[in-house]
Amino acid sequence: HSLTSYCITLHKPFCFSCRFAASKSLITDRKKSSNSYNGFVIDGFDNWKKAKQRLREHEKSQLHLEASLKLQSLNRPSVASQLSQQLCKDQSHRRLMLLRALSSIQMLSKLVLPFRGHVEKEGNFVQLLLHRSEDVEGLKQWVHSGKYMSHEIINKVIEIMAHELLRGIIANVNCANYYALIADETQD
Repeated sequence: HSLTSYCITLHKPFCFSCRFAASKSLITDRKKSSNSYNGFVIDGFDNWKKAKQRLREHEKSQLHLEASLKLQSLNRPSVASQLSQQLCKDQSHRRLMLLRALSSIQMLSKLVLPFRGHVEKEGNFVQLLLHRSEDVEGLKQWVHSGKYMSHEIINKVIEIMAHELLRGIIANVNCANYYALIADETQD
């Protein structure tokens, strides 16, 4: 039977699940007083005439059900752990989506292309993200959710990128012994 393990020193079968759960102190005290506990965990089973019937009864007993459930719960992560893992996964996904949006903002800014069109959904920014969604799983849903897509946020991101670019230029100028400015003029 799949539930049993055989002890070669005692020459008796035991319930593997119940015996293992008992060795890990997972079985409650009130279950230890049952006949099933003694026969399948402590002493071993030796009534061979009623073996099939006793195994079926033990399989349905509270002792065996409790032991099986507790052993299954040992192998599963806790609810808090599962929630923490899901939170990390969601954060990682949102970070990836935000980075794709930031790189799209950077590209449109470098090319000096407008972000918005006459209709918001037809603007270069949204269309570029939708085009990139073919390669990035979940990006299309993120675009349609509208998170971090407002005009104010995009303008603030462009402003931050401009300040970073300016800081880089200033750092290069400060490190150089000599520098020159080239100016061009156009007449209207």
